Amino acid sequence: MSDETFGIIVASGHGERMNSAIPKQYMIFKDGDSVLIKSMLVFLQSPYIHKLLVMINEGHVQYYNYALEMLKRKYSSIYLHYGYKLLPHGFGGKVRKDTSMLALQSIQEYNPLKVLIHDSARAGVTLDIISNVATNIQAKYGVIPALKVNDTVKKVEKGEILDVNREGLHTLQTPQGFFYNELYELYEKFKDDNFTDESTMFLKNGYNIKFVDGSFLNSKITSSTDFTLIESLLCNNSNNKEITCVGFGLDVHEFSSTSDDNKELMLGGVKIPYHRGLKGHSDADVILHALVDAILGSLGLNDIGDYFPPSNNAYKGMSSSLFLQKAIDLLNEHKAKIVNVDISLMMEEPYLKENKAKIKLNIACLLNIPIDRVGVKATTCESMGFVGRKEGAVAYAVVSVVKGV
Repeated sequence: MSDETFGIIVASGHGERMNSAIPKQYMIFKDGDSVLIKSMLVFLQSPYIHKLLVMINEGHVQYYNYALEMLKRKYSSIYLHYGYKLLPHGFGGKVRKDTSMLALQSIQEYNPLKVLIHDSARAGVTLDIISNVATNIQAKYGVIPALKVNDTVKKVEKGEILDVNREGLHTLQTPQGFFYNELYELYEKFKDDNFTDESTMFLKNGYNIKFVDGSFLNSKITSSTDFTLIESLLCNNSNNKEITCVGFGLDVHEFSSTSDDNKELMLGGVKIPYHRGLKGHSDADVILHALVDAILGSLGLNDIGDYFPPSNNAYKGMSSSLFLQKAIDLLNEHKAKIVNVDISLMMEEPYLKENKAKIKLNIACLLNIPIDRVGVKATTCESMGFVGRKEGAVAYAVVSVVKGV
């Protein structure tokens, strides 16, 4: 079995309730993107999605081909970087469960570890939702984004209006995430049953469901009113004023020299094969330390030492990924988002040619940004200075963020 996660976008419905001349998944927002393309763009850019399959209706080939051509033209850079993820489209069945089963069968040859199934009518899916679903999947646990019901709920039965206790009520969204083999086996087991989503089948088998935070933006488009509302949220940013800020980080660590120092070399959250690590109070990940300082600098905050002082034994040996999570929390508090990061490492050895891609991917996952927004470069000092003498390493990081004003 591979360790890959596949995304499946179910887009084979007709959307009769929309009363549109074309299927709702191909309706065009005022920014020129179709409903389907909005979801495809997010799935393609997610570092947690390795392959993407779109299931369409046999009668919609011309619509899909046109949408895909527009994606390639309008988002040529994105397609250049992520187009390899997109598998040839598949054809769906009469109802949703048939389409999902056909999709699972078509990717069986890849033997994926996890699968996320998404409704194309949810154009507002985000990178955060995808990452939260993908990272929370466990054995016999499906993961679903959900929203608590906050409105008063009434039930009309035979003309009588009845109160409904909204405590514990949730509206479910997609993508719904599962281990591939578990989901495939349940589709085989319950192939004659009717259900509207995968969670119903999971629960029927005695498995569990975990909820993660959904988003109103990820609401399903079923009517023209829904379309107009989601369009206004996705496309109307004229009142949102943002500024771009840049932060710079620098960190230096010497190599371990005693048995009490770090024995493992951690760079960018990745364990690098080498006979010694870097000396420091934490795991001494010089790349992540520089990255944290760059993020803090972009927000006008103090440096990493003020948040994680080496005098505090609680941080001894701690993974620097936790330091980065603190920086991400501060970004969220300041309503700021990372646009891109660029990192340069100065180290005489070990050579990182085979590990730079792993570091790049891990940082993209930690920050939950597309991998083409992460730059990782490494160089030596041509045997000059303390780096050239193999005594230590230096990392530089530049981060650009946008935040509201």
